[in-house]
Amino acid sequence: MEQPIDIAEVCRMTGLTSRALRFYEARGLVKPLRTGSGRRLYGPGEIARLNAVVALKRAGSPLARIATLL
Repeated sequence: MEQPIDIAEVCRMTGLTSRALRFYEARGLVKPLRTGSGRRLYGPGEIARLNAVVALKRAGSPLARIATLL
């Protein structure tokens, strides 16, 4: 199993800001793991989901529609 990665690395991988990642979490599009101290950690499934969100956003889909698709 791959190691979960922190929010800073996810930002580098996806080009998203940490603010966008927190917003997507608040909208229920992703659900990262949390450490005991509250840090967000993203596993392979969440990374794949974020990549799908980014692709659908670039295709012009609104977040509400993306949430129903995913």
